[in-house]
Amino acid sequence: MKNCIFDKYETVYTVYESSATKIVLIRNRLTDEFFILKMICKSSNLAFPNYFSEAELLEGLSHPAIPSVIDRYEDDGYIYLVEEYVSGESLRQYLQDHQRITTKEFFNLIEKICQVLIYLHENTMGPILYLDLKPEHIFFEGDKLRLVDFGSAIIMNEDNIRSHSGTPGFASPEQLRGDVVDEQSDIYSLGRLIRLISRHIDLTTRVMVMPIWIRACVRNKKFRTKSVGSLYDCIMRLENSRRKKEKVISRTIAIVGSDTGVGCTHIAISLVSYLNQAGYRAFYRDEAQGRVLEEIYRNHIDWEVRQGIIYHDNFAGIMETGSAVNINRPQEGILVLDYGTVPLEFEADATIYVCDNAGWHKSIRVGEDMDIIICNRFSMNEARNLARSFQSKVYRYPYVADPMHITTGLKAMFSEMLKVGAGL
Repeated sequence: MKNCIFDKYETVYTVYESSATKIVLIRNRLTDEFFILKMICKSSNLAFPNYFSEAELLEGLSHPAIPSVIDRYEDDGYIYLVEEYVSGESLRQYLQDHQRITTKEFFNLIEKICQVLIYLHENTMGPILYLDLKPEHIFFEGDKLRLVDFGSAIIMNEDNIRSHSGTPGFASPEQLRGDVVDEQSDIYSLGRLIRLISRHIDLTTRVMVMPIWIRACVRNKKFRTKSVGSLYDCIMRLENSRRKKEKVISRTIAIVGSDTGVGCTHIAISLVSYLNQAGYRAFYRDEAQGRVLEEIYRNHIDWEVRQGIIYHDNFAGIMETGSAVNINRPQEGILVLDYGTVPLEFEADATIYVCDNAGWHKSIRVGEDMDIIICNRFSMNEARNLARSFQSKVYRYPYVADPMHITTGLKAMFSEMLKVGAGL
């Protein structure tokens, strides 16, 4: 087929094809830029008015989350729409790859989705209903969120607009029935989306967010959340409350041992898990070059790595990546450094000295300033003797097999020793 589209662009590959539509990745022959071409057969019931409306609608929008229409053509058989190419990963794929996401990531994502829907609903052209909000239509391009496929979107220019569009599981009941739709139809889809994403966050935040999506998903519009703006305000209040509770402190804590095998790594992992559970932001790093995290990650498929940091439950650890370690180091938070045995030189804001009952008699070298002393695998009498030997308060570690399982005893010990020795 010879026309101006194929003079200007060349086909890379077909993304999707049906009897009515064909979606193709194309490349501009002059600039080497990539675009998406939508070819709609005029004889199909999709050709009019949906795709003409989509082009006209997108040409009137200007938002960083919304792709733009580059070219629009027409011949006897087809309508051609050339749109900005959105690369990256869909929200559906992202959630499949990340079984757990942080609370910060969750709120950031929901805020961005709310902001683009507010832009559409409060547009100067009139309220624009998106009507097909689902994880397959939300993409990540780096830190940017993109909302794609406006084939179902309509401008509200009267009060009795009806729609049969939408995806079961996300579309509102009135859409699926073909009844009158309005902004609350998008709110229902937004609620379903929040419900889906909240399955990937911690239980505490999930419970806090639940009333928001429940109100958004009420089947009767009379009792449903009235605007995306009001839902957004509820999300922001929760986020602000979370930020006030989150204790972000930039500090380093070194954990050093009297000898190898005294339990430094076990205690360091336990401390990081406790700090994150207690509302701080904490990370583990292996300074003994034992490749602890790499070994754990190799043997536990339920742990995940994002941007050089390994996550599991309340634990977060910086992976050993050579020169990239400094790049991966978080700018804010408590860094727990696992040195193993006492190194010749090290710097930290606070130091925890670990010894066990086989090597407690190896006294701390003269001139070393140890803020906290933990005795591991000690009886109560042995701990008292150690305290007298060091002439200092000693904390007895209540050993648990899983260092990420924070017992009541561990909470009490960490809470007391960090207030005294590390000033947290």
